[in-house]
Amino acid sequence: MAALNSGDYALALEALHHALALNAESANARYAYAWVLQKRDYFQDAANELEKLLAQHPDETRAHLLLGNLYAQNLGQPDFARGHYKTVLEKDPRNVQAPALRAWLQNNPEP
Repeated sequence: MAALNSGDYALALEALHHALALNAESANARYAYAWVLQKRDYFQDAANELEKLLAQHPDETRAHLLLGNLYAQNLGQPDFARGHYKTVLEKDPRNVQAPALRAWLQNNPEP
C-alpha cells in the first residue's frame, strides 16, 4: 500500500503479484493489482485480472465499475462495458458514478 500511495507503481505491481501468489482469492489484492495495471496502461491485463476477480467474487461492484470503464474508455468494447455498468446500477443504484453511468448507457444504447 505504501508503494501505491507514493505512486511507485512498479514496486506496487511486484508487491501485489507476491500478495496474489500467497492468496490468489484476495479480492482486495486482485483489485489493487488490476487498478495499478490500468494506471500503467496495461489495459487488457487489467481487464483480465478483473475478470478473474469477478469469477471469484461476482458481487464486487468496484470491479464491475473499473472493468466497465476499461471496456468503454480503453478497449473499445462498449457491449461489454454496458453489462458491467448495468450491474453496478443494479447492485449500487446510489453509487457516486451512477449519474455518469446512466448518461453513458443512454448515449450508448444496445445495437
